[in-house]
Formats: sequence, structure tokens, C-alpha cells
Amino acid sequence: MTRSALDIANELLDAAERARQAGDTVASITLALKAAEYTQLAKLLGDEITKAEATPARSAAGRPAGEG
Repeated sequence: MTRSALDIANELLDAAERARQAGDTVASITLALKAAEYTQLAKLLGDEITKAEATPARSAAGRPAGEG
């Protein structure tokens, strides 16, 4: 299942809010900044980010990363 960059940004913002409510300011700010990055990527790249995330990384030998 692929998710859009905006879906990921929304999940990160929800996590940032939970961290804020728990009193973890550093985690809250960190998550909010990462959400802003995903929002900016969504604006710049559109659906390209979801395609990149859905494509498994490959090693130099052409096998999926972690194999062989």
C-alpha cells in the first residue's frame, strides 16, 4: 500500500500533537518539522514521492537491498 506525502505529513502532525500533549517538546518540534518537509515535497514533486517510496531499494548487484 502506498501513501501520499500529504498522508504521511498528516500522520506526522498527529504524532507531533500527541508528543506535545505528553510534554515532549523536542519530539513534537522534530515531528512537526518532518511533516513540513513532507508537505513541501508534496508541493514540489506531486505523486513522484509516493512512487519512490513504493519502489524497493536495490543493491549494486541488482538485488533488493539486504539480500545476498
